[in-house]
Amino acid sequence: GKTIFVTTHYMDEAEYCGRVSIMVDGVIVALDTPRELKRIMHAPSMDNVFYQLARGATRKGD
Repeated sequence: GKTIFVTTHYMDEAEYCGRVSIMVDGVIVALDTPRELKRIMHAPSMDNVFYQLARGATRKGD
């Protein structure tokens, strides 16, 4: 087997990945398949998953 590591800010691209990790404020807050993350978060898309997880994020200096 082979692993391809992809980084993106485009959640529509993440839909094609076998497994997705989402980081918020430098911490991994989710790691699963896109399908399972959408199921767990009751979200219709990976964009919605990301918005729900990153809602409380802060920027350095804020």
